[in-house]
Amino acid sequence: MRNYNNMLHMKLNAAVSFFSIAAAFSVFLLPSNAYGGVCFLPDCNLGLPSYDDVNSDTKWCEDHGYYFRCPDGTGADYSQTCYRDESYTKCTEEQWCKDKGYDKTEEYCRSLGDTWYADESTQCPNGQNLYKECKEDTGRACEEDDKFMVCTVGRPSKNDEDICEWNNNYSECCTDEPSYNCPENSKVEGCEDGVIVGEDSCGYECHQCCTDSCPAGYAYTDEETSGGTSGYLKDMANEDDYCMHCTRGKLYKRKENPCTGYDVCSNYGGVDNGDYCYTGDTKKYSACRTECQAGTMEWCDTPVTDCAALGYRQNISCSGAGFACPFDSSYRYCM
Repeated sequence: MRNYNNMLHMKLNAAVSFFSIAAAFSVFLLPSNAYGGVCFLPDCNLGLPSYDDVNSDTKWCEDHGYYFRCPDGTGADYSQTCYRDESYTKCTEEQWCKDKGYDKTEEYCRSLGDTWYADESTQCPNGQNLYKECKEDTGRACEEDDKFMVCTVGRPSKNDEDICEWNNNYSECCTDEPSYNCPENSKVEGCEDGVIVGEDSCGYECHQCCTDSCPAGYAYTDEETSGGTSGYLKDMANEDDYCMHCTRGKLYKRKENPCTGYDVCSNYGGVDNGDYCYTGDTKKYSACRTECQAGTMEWCDTPVTDCAALGYRQNISCSGAGFACPFDSSYRYCM
């Protein structure tokens, strides 16, 4: 650091020295009868600048905010010296920080790379934005690039293109539902023991949710347990009560369809109107016949042997075609 003396003292000393020399010469050179013309400081007027003139540079510097000695908490900024007296400088809190080693700016730290920042724990104590150290913070850099370790909405994506280039623990947040786009019969959660068969849209592993051997009773497909002509319904404790077979798909336990509202119509048979139901292998009808119909068009499912009840007449002869009652040939039905 440059060593400056107090210019005020220097200039006063110079003036006093000059006056002393002048007085000395006046004593030795002037005749004795001229002693009355000898002057003594500070009453002499030798044509020199006045005290204020001698120190006008100092006063000008001080009036314009320059200091010979900086106040506490500030430092001399030698890039800002007073042009009329270079021993006077501007004093700043920023320079105080720099003198104490807090010489790194935020801009400087960022210039080191995308993941570098000013270390805020080493900031100058007077609050100036100057720091002793820079530090690398990949997590902060990732978050500023909208990639996170924990998502407030969704899940961190595991897709390569979504992972932060500086820290692979950070990635974009994926809002798709888990297992979205998993292959059929697989999912992300719930089938962890299954073989990995792909990834969902967020990059999470999809596990196969099927087996080659289902528990006893789980042997029937959806078609075989859908009612109708199958004669059976699914026997399920809840909607997830099934076995996922790897080749046959979902397999269920089954129970007979009770076909509530339908009847086997054991007396005269059912009306074959297309509205029927099966309980197991037994066909049931929505409407039953109330009597048997004679002739060739309709017959009862359970035959009636009373020929008269069937519409045959006894001891008649037909002029045209006719049929004998199969239970009593004396009864005939004429066409």
